[in-house]
Amino acid sequence: MKNKQAIICDKWDYRLNNNYKDESHKENSKRSYLYFVQEKQELVSSKCLATEWLIKDLADSYLTIREYFAGAGVSTIIFQNVIKPTEHVAGDLDYECFNQLSSIQKIKSLHEDGHKSILKNEKFDIKICDFPKSSIIQITRGLWSNFLALFMSKPKYVIWTDTSRTYPISIHKEKYEKILQQNINNYEEYFEAMSKWLESNTGYSINKVAYRGKNANYILASTDKSILEHRYFNLEDEYKGFVWLN
Repeated sequence: MKNKQAIICDKWDYRLNNNYKDESHKENSKRSYLYFVQEKQELVSSKCLATEWLIKDLADSYLTIREYFAGAGVSTIIFQNVIKPTEHVAGDLDYECFNQLSSIQKIKSLHEDGHKSILKNEKFDIKICDFPKSSIIQITRGLWSNFLALFMSKPKYVIWTDTSRTYPISIHKEKYEKILQQNINNYEEYFEAMSKWLESNTGYSINKVAYRGKNANYILASTDKSILEHRYFNLEDEYKGFVWLN
């Protein structure tokens, strides 16, 4: 339903600019992110809470932002309102998502293939990438050049999504340990090891990890070394971060 309205984190308005198209018959990888916004409220809600926590220390920093794979712009609104960037560019390949991004004030929206755009080495203070699949296994296989490109222009911060929760340690422990060269028994050890791996490859360290349910983690990295903060956002928190009003 077009003009459907929601509230994000009990603070910011979100208005749906597209008519709903039922995609329940499609595989998850084939669905527009607008499907999840409308049908998977608990996932979107916990992602909103996780994102707000992840960037709260960057509040009112007025840094420039570049988002790749920005989806339907839910997180875009959080970045816009918390950081208050002087420039904010967000893009997505899905045309319905691009239309939705175009309705958000104060950002420049792009209809783009994020995998190609990342390689352009654009200069921004914060680079944000919501890769569809991006555990350390995917990063070191098919995403290596794209992942490294996030750091090439030396942004102050890099934020990306890790999907290792859908490739659990209980099954992929040996693969993770082979790549990270460290014994790994849980996700906190996984990210501590990833932070060391990241520093050796890019000079950046992981500062914060927000865990969302059992299928995604959100990472904030910078060149500053600090004690890695972990926080869990379970699906019991559903409907607190993203609430439809009509």
